[in-house]
Amino acid sequence: MPTGRGAQLDREQGLKLPPADPASFVARGLARLPADPKGALADFDAALALAPTYRHALQDKASVLSEILGQPEQAIQVLDTALKHHPSSAEALAGRGVLLARLGRRDEALRDARAVLALDDRPLTVYQAACIYALTAKQEPGDRREAAAAPGRGVPQGRVVAWMSPAPTRILNRSATSPPSETCFRHLERCSR
Repeated sequence: MPTGRGAQLDREQGLKLPPADPASFVARGLARLPADPKGALADFDAALALAPTYRHALQDKASVLSEILGQPEQAIQVLDTALKHHPSSAEALAGRGVLLARLGRRDEALRDARAVLALDDRPLTVYQAACIYALTAKQEPGDRREAAAAPGRGVPQGRVVAWMSPAPTRILNRSATSPPSETCFRHLERCSR
């Protein structure tokens, strides 16, 4: 595999090749990030022109809109479309819930948090649901309890699930005697911004 200048030249050549299918447009769009978010968005739209319900293009488009271009309302619309065609997409449901919570739309956000927890209990999904509750706790302090409790769902007592960073690992340390710490809760709030 080339490194240094050779790798850069290979990348530049690859970006010049015309994609022929939705997956290739998405791959090129992702390769454009973070330097060219508008070019990435154009590639995701090109993928959607070929396959209007292509889940990866919808999810990546929503991500660019919300996280890079600062357009959460448009991202929510894209995720609404994704969920219309892929109602069991935990990624889209959790992502929409976080965006709704950031916008202060608590009832809708909590509906997504409950739905995603009923759908999927993988650690990342549970963590994202906890982020939704951490964000809505700004409006309703009682949601803090749900934010702290959510990471324990789906994790057998005594087990530690490690991913992302040390703080979530501590959050997911399911112990009957040690509730989540204030530090862990603050980490949830930080990661869900």
